[in-house]
Amino acid sequence: MESAASSDNKAPIADDADIAAGVETYTAVEKRLHKR
Repeated sequence: MESAASSDNKAPIADDADIAAGVETYTAVEKRLHKR
């Protein structure tokens, strides 16, 4: 896995669904931190 990750820019187990879920989580945290 480490060799694959070092030879490739993408994470070895990441796909569009995982990326979208991560973005949604990050957005939710940002909204909570910057709540007004």
